[in-house]
Amino acid sequence: MTVEHEDRLVFFDLETGGLDPNRHPICEIGAVSVSASTGATLETFHMLVLFDPKEADPRSLSLKKYDPALWATAAMSPSLVAEYFSQFLRRHATCIRRRADGSTYRVAKLAGHNAESFDGPFLRAWYRRFKKYLPAAMSVLDTKQRAMWLFEEQPQLPRPENLKLETLAKYFGVTTRPDHTALNDILATAQVYQAIRRQSVPVTESQQLYLEVLAERTGITELKLLNQAINSLVRDLDLA
Repeated sequence: MTVEHEDRLVFFDLETGGLDPNRHPICEIGAVSVSASTGATLETFHMLVLFDPKEADPRSLSLKKYDPALWATAAMSPSLVAEYFSQFLRRHATCIRRRADGSTYRVAKLAGHNAESFDGPFLRAWYRRFKKYLPAAMSVLDTKQRAMWLFEEQPQLPRPENLKLETLAKYFGVTTRPDHTALNDILATAQVYQAIRRQSVPVTESQQLYLEVLAERTGITELKLLNQAINSLVRDLDLA
């Protein structure tokens, strides 16, 4: 397999001016293309989108780091941002699709947190609004669903309070913390995905029992801290 056709995932995040994809604007798009096999970052994308604040839900804008002065100088028109994002997706398109005449083309494989139910439909509606083609697969890989499966299949793991991105980022101890900006949120999502992949390796019965006992005795609920406790114990045993 050549580097050009290496399987890739494009993690993306939208900051929007509301919850209705047919009415509210997209304010910001962040994305990162990573190698599906190694997790290495290949390219990042980040753009602010011009929008009319009157079309946004004020409650949504209050939750985001929206600075009217910054948007006035750095944001670009929705149509132009959509075109640039399409170019980014085409550079990282590895999913092969076949046309009716037998010829093939490639689309990007999208991923995100809660993206199958929110960001994906919002992005598709946005592209339809501007009558543009979205060069991406219809289905979106979702880290929220991946986390749900992880804790279902490995009940020995301490469970986080919820499956929000902020909670999972803290739970797995990723280096980038979500802050309601598109780029940081999506970098955190990609790191959470890699952490889930590493944790998805099946454990033995003895390892499961050990984790349960350690979690019960220490009261630790964050996986990063639990692993630190294990590593500390191993070091103590090595020094003994």
